[in-house]
Amino acid sequence: MLCAIKTPMNYVLFLIFALFVVSCGTSEKTKEVRMESANTSTDTVPLKKANMNAKEFISALTDLGFFEHTDPDKVSLVKDSLTHQFNNNGDFLTEFSNMPPYVSYDLRFYSCGDGEELFEEDGVVSLLKEMKPLFEKLKVSMHYSEDSHDGGLHSLRMNGRYYTLFSGGILMQGETIAKTAEMINIELGLQNAKEQIYLLSFDDGYYMVYLTEEQHRLVSTYFTGTRGPITVDQWVTKTTAEMKNLLNR
Repeated sequence: MLCAIKTPMNYVLFLIFALFVVSCGTSEKTKEVRMESANTSTDTVPLKKANMNAKEFISALTDLGFFEHTDPDKVSLVKDSLTHQFNNNGDFLTEFSNMPPYVSYDLRFYSCGDGEELFEEDGVVSLLKEMKPLFEKLKVSMHYSEDSHDGGLHSLRMNGRYYTLFSGGILMQGETIAKTAEMINIELGLQNAKEQIYLLSFDDGYYMVYLTEEQHRLVSTYFTGTRGPITVDQWVTKTTAEMKNLLNR
């Protein structure tokens, strides 16, 4: 009789122990999954879906503040321009004023031509003056002085810091484009601005465009290859390779 009672009790104790072990294992696995989920990088998560139509793209740009510096009476014009470019596999470029100083209505795009004007004396200073309304909207200081062209070296002091804008590299006047963009990006970063300059290369010349990281991610999803903006480092690598190919022909 005692044995008949003891055997079931052992069995019950065994079941309780087994359930405890399984429960612990499940808890640890759940903990691991949660930790993995918490440590998953969001850098590779697309900002928006990758199959937007033009209307959705413009709406997403609006949400990201792309048009906040645009003259209110020009917002529709700029949006229509981008919609046309989006629908026709065009370049990422908006409307410019047809009157001097020929600035973009959204204050984000700045033409560098073929780089020759920027390379010449007062070229960078003229560009900085053109960008001044945007600097004011971004609440950043860009105080320049000592713009010097001496012995093939172009330098400028920005906010008290010395920058070399040309020293005779393989990029020729393209060096001034890249180093001017780098200088402004450094100063923007030091002042905690969200915008950075990205570069565009089109048939009619080069452009600088101010974008936040989020705006750039969105734009780059739809305006790919030579149609869209790239970082200054990417532009330097790409343009240097093109110059070397040209010189080796």
